[in-house]
Amino acid sequence: MQMIRHASAIAITLVCNATPLFAQVARTPVAEFNVKASAEVHKSPSTASPVIGSAPRGAVLEVTRHLGSWVEVPWPNTETGIAFVHVNTGLITPRTASAAANETQAAVAQIAAVAAAANANVNTDSRAGQTAASRQTGLPPGTYVSLPMHRIGIGALMDASEPKFGVASRAWLGRGLGVQFNASPTQLESVDGQLVGSTQFAPSVLYSLPDGVTTGVWLRPYVGAGPRVYRLNQENGLGYEGFGGAEATFAGLPQLSISADVAYRWSRPTINGFAPRQIGFSLSGHWYVR
Repeated sequence: MQMIRHASAIAITLVCNATPLFAQVARTPVAEFNVKASAEVHKSPSTASPVIGSAPRGAVLEVTRHLGSWVEVPWPNTETGIAFVHVNTGLITPRTASAAANETQAAVAQIAAVAAAANANVNTDSRAGQTAASRQTGLPPGTYVSLPMHRIGIGALMDASEPKFGVASRAWLGRGLGVQFNASPTQLESVDGQLVGSTQFAPSVLYSLPDGVTTGVWLRPYVGAGPRVYRLNQENGLGYEGFGGAEATFAGLPQLSISADVAYRWSRPTINGFAPRQIGFSLSGHWYVR
């Protein structure tokens, strides 16, 4: 009878501690992150999220999940027990054998501690176990947002002034920098308001601003600038344009992004008396192949 009560107590204690045990298994380190310079530690995988700490140069952090441009690492004094570090601040390496051995020893020690706690509380009231279980299940679950790579994208562009489509390409190089190239039909306007169709070739440099990430959408605002080559009736004109916009990616279709740009042209070449409009608005879609 005493043995049955002892086994029941161990089972109750294991159930009460099921949440942290399973959480530990679910967050088993998969690699190590060696910090090259002082790295900011963010609350979520976004540069717009709060900075909750920093890791000094030379620090080795355990990686529990790789999220493209971010790695998830264990971090104390947070609600979820995790934090995020950008991959550009360090180097991801395989876990060492000693780290795996230490983790195994820690797991064995935790199981032994659970058994000892059950043995010490054989005669305690089961209500205490129920209270402990309710406290454990009340822990806030961790929120994981896996961002797509979004390195190279190709797609289509539409100038809002007329429903004609062109081709668009975009590449993000890292550290917020990117490039794009668009080729599309556009309209040139004369001083008396007459319009004529032309072709526009537009290479640009991009810089992404702090982005916003939720479980359903990833919004990446950006600014850019570059030259614009206009071609009309075998004649070319060179102008310049600065623009700002945002790229939205939805969780249901992570390879596709939709962008909207507002542009200002401070140099407008005149070709046969026609020039591009000073303010431009365009929509584009990119399908990221990698």
